[in-house]
Amino acid sequence: MAGDVGGACDELEQAVLLCHDPTAAEALRHHAHQYCEQLKQSAEGWLYCTERFVQAAAYRDETRFMCLQVIEFAVRNRHDQLDPQQVLKLRELLLSWLRVPTSVQASPPFIKNKMALIFGLLFVAEFPAAWPTFFIDLKAVWDVSPHNIDFYLRVLMAIDVEVVDRDFLRSALVLERNSRLKDAMRELALPFIVNSWHDIFTAFAATPLCALAADCLGVAASYISWIDISLVATEQFLTHLFVFMSSDSLREGAVDCFIALVSKGMDPVAKIELLDSLNLIGFLQTLLSQNAVNYDVDSLIRLGRLVNAIVVTLCSGAMKLAEQHANIEASELRISASVPLLIAFLAHNDDGVSETVLPGATNYVQYLKQTGLHSEDRIKCITTVFLNVIMKMKYDLEYNFERQDEDEVMFMEFRSALEVLFENIVMLAPEKMVATCQEFIQNSLLGQPPVYHRAFNDVELVLNVVFLLGKAAPGRTINEESSPDAPLICVMSAVLASGVAMHPHRAVSLQFFENIVRYAAFFKTATGHPHLPTVLAAFFGKVGLNNPSPHVRSRVAYLLQRFCRAMRALLLPHCPQILDAVAPLLQASVAADLPLTLDDQQFLYEAIGLLIAEPAVTVTNRQAILQAVLAPLMARFQEITGQELMHAVDTASQQKLAELLVHIMSSVMCVSKGFANARKLGESGCAGIFKLSLDAFIHALSIPVQTSIIRGGVRTYLHRMNVILGGPELLPAAHQIVTELLHLDGSDLKTLTEMIPLVTQLIARFKHEIVPFLNHLFLPLVQGIMSALGSEFDPRDSEAQAERTDLRRAYFSLLGGFAGSAEVACVFVTPENVQHLSLVLGTVMQGCVEFEHDPATQKGCFTIVRRLTKLWLGNPSVPGFQALFFEHVLPTCFQAYISPGLQVADGQGWLVLVEIAEVQRVAYSKCAGEFLQHAQALLAKLSLPPKFMAEYPAALQLSKLELAKFLKSFKG
Repeated sequence: MAGDVGGACDELEQAVLLCHDPTAAEALRHHAHQYCEQLKQSAEGWLYCTERFVQAAAYRDETRFMCLQVIEFAVRNRHDQLDPQQVLKLRELLLSWLRVPTSVQASPPFIKNKMALIFGLLFVAEFPAAWPTFFIDLKAVWDVSPHNIDFYLRVLMAIDVEVVDRDFLRSALVLERNSRLKDAMRELALPFIVNSWHDIFTAFAATPLCALAADCLGVAASYISWIDISLVATEQFLTHLFVFMSSDSLREGAVDCFIALVSKGMDPVAKIELLDSLNLIGFLQTLLSQNAVNYDVDSLIRLGRLVNAIVVTLCSGAMKLAEQHANIEASELRISASVPLLIAFLAHNDDGVSETVLPGATNYVQYLKQTGLHSEDRIKCITTVFLNVIMKMKYDLEYNFERQDEDEVMFMEFRSALEVLFENIVMLAPEKMVATCQEFIQNSLLGQPPVYHRAFNDVELVLNVVFLLGKAAPGRTINEESSPDAPLICVMSAVLASGVAMHPHRAVSLQFFENIVRYAAFFKTATGHPHLPTVLAAFFGKVGLNNPSPHVRSRVAYLLQRFCRAMRALLLPHCPQILDAVAPLLQASVAADLPLTLDDQQFLYEAIGLLIAEPAVTVTNRQAILQAVLAPLMARFQEITGQELMHAVDTASQQKLAELLVHIMSSVMCVSKGFANARKLGESGCAGIFKLSLDAFIHALSIPVQTSIIRGGVRTYLHRMNVILGGPELLPAAHQIVTELLHLDGSDLKTLTEMIPLVTQLIARFKHEIVPFLNHLFLPLVQGIMSALGSEFDPRDSEAQAERTDLRRAYFSLLGGFAGSAEVACVFVTPENVQHLSLVLGTVMQGCVEFEHDPATQKGCFTIVRRLTKLWLGNPSVPGFQALFFEHVLPTCFQAYISPGLQVADGQGWLVLVEIAEVQRVAYSKCAGEFLQHAQALLAKLSLPPKFMAEYPAALQLSKLELAKFLKSFKG
């Protein structure tokens, strides 16, 4: 390769430029990439690239970077193949680059970082045996240029990444190698490295080149976590750090070093001694008291991280000592001294500052949970933390609720973390914190101006605390026997008496209704019941369903449905008011400016259904209300299906009208959710009304446009009616719908796949009642499925392939429904269908062996076989099944068993094996002699050991699990 490229400086440059030129011809770019790859793979490519990199300063940066990539590849992958002279050559060439004063200075950061990585890789490969003077050699070129000191620090960071960094997954061999390297560095290099840091601090900290000292602090912070503490816990090093804490340009690095020291893994007692020697708590208290006004937010964030590290370290150490039943008095004193600092940062106006100490606050709560709240000081401290957590959850007045940008998203993440901390503190001291919340809420709602005239963020904060209180203190939920003096009763009374429901801001409105639903049980109490009219007025007023914000209207519609579900009995006297209030909002229209979207309207329909289904409503009233609610929907349905849809001007208009038809069907379905089952609906006197709706919807099947949308809606509605209508009302309609769907879309994969669950649902509910219908349906449905699966398609079309797989799964599910009971399985062998039994059974056998990638479906196929075997093997009423079993089923069982695709170590694969074993057990129990005769003939053709042949007959008499274990023991 060297001979090929030796004089090809221009060729390399051109190849790299072509690789980076998106406008170049594809063939040229491909050739250029090939050239670069060949250079990388060449045995001498590294040498060529190293010489060109060092000598050819005129190269573009992209070409120089390509040279470094080739060198990196060689060092990372072929270093052990280089002879000693080549290793020395590479090393000398790289060092010669550093000896040129402008080399590092003139290189962009990505070149310097890549070169530093190469030095790091050489360190890993050669230190200490081949290159014991690695660090000395690097420091020797410092005098050439200060930029070489920057490069030295980059190499140290590259070594840390390669050898120490825990963010990368590494193999056991690499971890062992890295451990040896760290031991060698501790013995031979780390004192030298730490002294080099001192040299950098001394030379540059107070100069215009202080950025070198800052970078050095970053390196030191990375190394402190794993080097010997005695190297850095020295007067000289710590003096540098304390001085740098007063420097705006060096404070961040100094803080990182202190955090690394504080967080260093050590014995808890030794850690306390270290913290005492550092006296960081006292230092920070003094520093902040002297300069609090002068620190900008960024500086306070850095200092907050240090305070957080101190609190986390002290609390985790104290908890470890407590677990060991050791004396934690010293830790307690230092924790007590650090908590005021934590509170000060938590209470800061800037959320970024507060957020830095949240982990520390969480650890403090855990520490108190483990060691107990046994003093007034602890209770006072945690109460102060708690109140600050509450106040930090307050929105800014400028918060944009209409469009959440980065600031809003960050605040919501911060608020979520605060809510978790809130819950933990409440669980730590429930009585005290509930009382604290109660006092905060009641005091906040008192006074002037009225609550509904106050700043939204103050009011929303109070309501949010009310909401969180019920979540954090579940043992204090409200029930009808709750005392009027119970905290949550008092809190809800104060909220409703304050007039907060009239506050116009959307955030307040939303939180108010969330609280109403969370504490719906409050209105069942003597204290809460008088407030029910106020709440309903809010639901239907300008803060609720008639709010200017579509988002609020949508959420309130959902919450009203939940409120009606929880309170339906108590809301019956208000039912006329509710119906009058929601009527203007229920508009079946394709208009874009509806007060509620079509989806949101369905929450209101469900709420109505819940109310009218209450047993206290008379049958006459229930029927009248139901007819009044459904009449506009059904009239609109008739308008659309009668003329409007067919006269729509374009496809888009047709689609909107078809979707509106589905909305109408869904709305009727939502009303029906108030009735849990057929018995409830029958007792209600409303079954006939829903049957009339079903009959009307069936007629839409014949509409020739937008068929997929409309038929999907009818099918979904029938699913729901299968739950609540009785057989006499439902089965004729079901027969008609399924027959029409088969006639209209009988070979469409998607239609068939979606229709099969409906048929299996009908089978599961009606069983023998549906057999005549199933007998009529079976052959057309199976033929439709076979036709759909046999239709031509492009095997490269993954979507079409997935549709076929879904249909096959649905088909096996359908056969499983048929085989589920003797009452229904008889459909297989009626005079109309029995001649197709072998074909159907053959498809099941295919599923038993072809669905190894899907063990759940494979198991379902064997379940079908097992059920039919149990019903029909040895049964003279199905004379052809026995021959089918021994000719097809039994061979399939063994074929699936010996297949490598059956992974019996996997849980799903094991279940398949259990089902295979049960098929054989059932067959053996039905006709033992004939079964063994056929089984032994099959086994003789298989490569199973003689031991299996000898023990198999006895194993067939075991339980299915024991037989499955026997079979598993012979699986390779």
